[in-house]
Amino acid sequence: MSGEDTSFVIDEVSNIIKDTIERIIGGNSYQHNKVNRWTADIVDHVLTELTKLGKPFKYIVQAVIMQKNGAGLHTASSCYWDNTTDGSCTVRMCGRFACGLAPDVVRRLSTYMNSQTQETTLPPFIDLMSSTQPFRASWNLSPTSTCLCLISAKHLDETEDSATRVLCSMRWSLVPHYHRGNLAEYKPILNNCRVETIEEKPTFKVPFQNGKRCVILAEGFFEWKKNVAKTPYFIYETEPFIHEKHYPNIDAENVLEKIKQENPDKLPFLAMAGIFDINRYCETDPLYSCTICTVDASETMLNVHIRMPAILITQQEIDQWLDFGRYDTEKVLPLLEPRDDIQMYRVSASIGSTKTNEINNIRPLTIDQNSKIISSNRTTLDSFVIRQESSSQYLSEPILKKTKKSPGKRGQSSIEDYMLKDTTSSGKRFKK
Repeated sequence: MSGEDTSFVIDEVSNIIKDTIERIIGGNSYQHNKVNRWTADIVDHVLTELTKLGKPFKYIVQAVIMQKNGAGLHTASSCYWDNTTDGSCTVRMCGRFACGLAPDVVRRLSTYMNSQTQETTLPPFIDLMSSTQPFRASWNLSPTSTCLCLISAKHLDETEDSATRVLCSMRWSLVPHYHRGNLAEYKPILNNCRVETIEEKPTFKVPFQNGKRCVILAEGFFEWKKNVAKTPYFIYETEPFIHEKHYPNIDAENVLEKIKQENPDKLPFLAMAGIFDINRYCETDPLYSCTICTVDASETMLNVHIRMPAILITQQEIDQWLDFGRYDTEKVLPLLEPRDDIQMYRVSASIGSTKTNEINNIRPLTIDQNSKIISSNRTTLDSFVIRQESSSQYLSEPILKKTKKSPGKRGQSSIEDYMLKDTTSSGKRFKK
């Protein structure tokens, strides 16, 4: 091929973009109900025309349509590559999951057998996001929301054993430790981390090698069926407790007893492996943020999507993933593999809006004989209200043994310090 045939001609590409915008939008004014279709059509048409040029390039096309007053903002993106000459393409999961249970319920469901003491242990709940964005139970959690995670207590108190767990809140969408500046200035949305490249990309490699591993807890996650418009599915490992009395304020002890009798090895929730980082350059307290590890889809998951979260299915696997003191990266990587221990059902398309937060989000969608979609009935006021419990409920009983601080460790907080301290934000907290 000649140099002209292989060169990137800016005017040629600009003309394709201008012609596409004129063809699809023309002189139309902003129309909220059409703008998503416009962005998708623009991206699709531009990519099609670029590939017709026959140039040896990979293309990434992104379209942004914004209302003049800034009230509306819509984006779409896609890419083109050659399967015969190029490697792989990153496919991001849609990024929604549900955790409509209150922290204290999740905490009690997280009761575990400590692998070192062999004692049944109830982990404490520590709201690491109390001064910025406290956790709010939701049936539609999206990236940058606050989620609930299990981590090793040793990350918060060096005097603790790495086998001891703590339930805490974190920002879902990792902000690396090296980011300096306002959080609003950090644009990447790192809600997923591909296991295949976790040891290659510095953003993920550093916290992973430093043992900053976590388990993100959920009732299940949402995914949209590939090649089918607006067809979301709710995917879970343990059936949601929506049929339990007083849901979401369920009797955790009773639920655990039922699970123990039916299947002792089964977890009461979906446990997704993740990594977290701590950014100490924020305006107030250090920011704890996490990302979910993803793997290729299992045979069951392929019916919907080509990727899935790395799911941990036993307490032993959670032990190994969290206990960075006894299990290094080489020992835990094999835990991150596709799982077929999942079930799914179709749910309402209303889940597509992050503003939709109700129990119906995780109820199965029913279709009558005339192919009409019937929304699940709301049964109680609990569908709309989650009781707000006083934070003192987490302190009603001693959870961890009392330990002396190691000599010479100035500024090191203990687990009790986290639990008993005033939750008022302090600019000096964690600062050395």
